[in-house]
Amino acid sequence: MKSTSLAHRSNLFLESTIEMEKPRKILLRANGSAKTGLGHFYRIFALYSMFKSDSESVLVTAADSWTNAIPQELNYCLLPENISIEEEIHWISKKYPSSDYLFFADGYQFDEAYQFLVKKEGYKLLYIDDLMAWPMHADWVINHALSANSFAYSVDSTSRVVTGTAYAILRPAFQKANQLPVVARESGIYFVCFGGADPMDLSVKATQALLTFPSVKKVHVVIGAAYIHQTLSEIEKVDSRVEVHRNVDEALMAELMLTSTFGIVSASTTLYEACACRLPVLCGYYVDNQVGIYNGALKRGFIYPAGDMRAFTVNKFHAILIQALSHEDDLKIQQLQAISFDGRSAKRIQQMIETDYRRATINDVKLIYDWSNDPITRANSYSSEPILFENHVTWFSNKLMDKNSYFYIAEFKGYPAGLVRYEIKGDHAVVGILVGEDYRGKGLATEFLRGSGYFYFKENDLPVFAYIKTQNKASIGAFERAGYSFVMEEEVQGFTSYVYKIEKNQL
Repeated sequence: MKSTSLAHRSNLFLESTIEMEKPRKILLRANGSAKTGLGHFYRIFALYSMFKSDSESVLVTAADSWTNAIPQELNYCLLPENISIEEEIHWISKKYPSSDYLFFADGYQFDEAYQFLVKKEGYKLLYIDDLMAWPMHADWVINHALSANSFAYSVDSTSRVVTGTAYAILRPAFQKANQLPVVARESGIYFVCFGGADPMDLSVKATQALLTFPSVKKVHVVIGAAYIHQTLSEIEKVDSRVEVHRNVDEALMAELMLTSTFGIVSASTTLYEACACRLPVLCGYYVDNQVGIYNGALKRGFIYPAGDMRAFTVNKFHAILIQALSHEDDLKIQQLQAISFDGRSAKRIQQMIETDYRRATINDVKLIYDWSNDPITRANSYSSEPILFENHVTWFSNKLMDKNSYFYIAEFKGYPAGLVRYEIKGDHAVVGILVGEDYRGKGLATEFLRGSGYFYFKENDLPVFAYIKTQNKASIGAFERAGYSFVMEEEVQGFTSYVYKIEKNQL
């Protein structure tokens, strides 16, 4: 977007402020039933919670979904039964037009063909993935498994993929728990959850194994509406140490995790919620979509590993619990959980949705000149002298034609808010960032570095270095939060500076 004067920029910002006050509308698409389980529901509800303060949302779900699991304040609409993909999207677009709604989807039926049709209708699409099973057409893809690779996806040129616990999709109670300090907990209190359906009834086997240990005072077992087995109820009747919780809300779920000593869970969103509550857990997997989360957690070291639990017996649980229940590594695990779950994932997801990236054009010359000549920018630069406009035009025009220069404009809520530039210097690139005056103090620099870095690394494998004056604390913090690592201190053009670096596999 071209800007020709400071007055014009002020008018644009006024217009954007007015537009920001208009509630955004979001269409949420997920199913939750005995067949699908409730995991897709819980993740889509977590997304809903992140945006509900300034958005209007509606859930579109299958006719057989468990509607009693839907938050009371969330409006929902049931799809007609036996509707085809084409008919579904046509039905949705007539009721909730793409001109008014963003489209958030979570479910394995929302494959390449489905996404293509959603995009064809004109929606901007966010898709939650944990399979990496097909090419993506969504504008944004979130896979919060630590082992997932953003660049392993086949996506459209303008699509963005984010992975790892930096984008963990947590419900509000767990976002809040993520901010609490670790406190001493009563010993002997245990938490067990293998999802709302638990088709292999691992809850019973884990519970029976726990009950063989004299130190166990209480076992809280959480199941959902889709759980159909009976043995657990029988155990609860004869052993007062067992308490079964059915269809619990997120507040109770968080309370149970926060007051338990130890947990046994599957490698699913439940694991991430436990980590947000700093609960040491024994964790394994029993379906393919849990493998990525498990491998990432194992690599980061914030679980006691159980591996593949599909053939687990009571004796197998007992054998593997012997070491875990010694609690020797609990403090270390809690510390590693705190590193991987830092409480900022909701803000990252919000800013990602609100920010678009494009390559700079000659029409941006005046806008970037104004940003570059800003007093704060000049003070943090290695050359603090004001820039002459004529010199800037020549420099900028040459950079646009230079194949070793990548200039990305970050547009926040539709308006230019910053510039991130990458300059190839032999075997690496050097990064620089400008944030417009009206957009400072919002924590956007970190998002701009992450977002532009993704598009840079889609085209290049060369590592990126940042050179920052030691007194520029705000910039240092932004780079560290964006995943850059400190390399060394050195003199740069007479200034003591910190050198930071990021590799493609670190983003």
